Amino acid sequence: MDCQIKRTKCRKVHISSQKKSSVKDSHRNTKIRVVAPKEVQGPEGSTGPQGPTGPAGPQGAAGPQGLTGAPGPQGVTGQQGLPGAPGVGLLAFYDFFNIPDPMVPGSPPIETATLPIPPAETGLEIIVSDQFLSLGGIDVNSRIDLKVTVVWSFSFISLSAPELTSASQIMNFSIFRDFPLAGQRVCSIVDSGKVSQINIEGTETTLVSGTFTTTFGCTDTNVAGPTVTYYLTAAAGVASGVQAPLNTLPSPIANFMNPTINEIHFSGKVIRPNSN
Repeated sequence: MDCQIKRTKCRKVHISSQKKSSVKDSHRNTKIRVVAPKEVQGPEGSTGPQGPTGPAGPQGAAGPQGLTGAPGPQGVTGQQGLPGAPGVGLLAFYDFFNIPDPMVPGSPPIETATLPIPPAETGLEIIVSDQFLSLGGIDVNSRIDLKVTVVWSFSFISLSAPELTSASQIMNFSIFRDFPLAGQRVCSIVDSGKVSQINIEGTETTLVSGTFTTTFGCTDTNVAGPTVTYYLTAAAGVASGVQAPLNTLPSPIANFMNPTINEIHFSGKVIRPNSN
């Protein structure tokens, strides 16, 4: 080692090899521990919206049916009630007749009513058939419901074709109690029928006829009873009409025939008073 010439003395410094070795070993055995900084947890965020529901899964197979349980015990049979007393209806008696009898096909017409002779407006009143309605079980408070259906017809002869005719017939029907014609007239009805026809072929006259149905009824009260009979009567009224040949003025029909009664359906019910 060079020393500069100064007023300071120079000294040599010796470092022993043992000292150097000690310094090196100390450096070699030193361990450095690195510590990571502590992680800090942030605040929790809000919950997001619910997602759409997925489709339903397939239906699983049905499980096996369980065992059938034992039947329960038989219930006790209840006691039968006593029969009630028979009720009393309002209908006390019923009767009817049909003419002609439907069991006898092809029966002839029943009666013929005579046309009135002018200036009368009604012909002779007749008893329709010799049958009558017979009812029983009547007291002073009973009411008797009567119903009648009559099928009747009238006819006339038209002129030779070509021609047009129109005609009508009036009929009067009545119900008598106890005696026909001389008994009490319970009810009466006036009905009419009308027929029209056009004949454009042939040179002969034509029989023109019409059939009609009259239905009526009434209630008879204050009947002494205990039985009563009812009769049906009929009377022909005025028949009128016009006929018009081709290219000729209309003229009255003058050749009407007496009307005919074809069927009768007559029924009666005896009805007790209504209970309060």
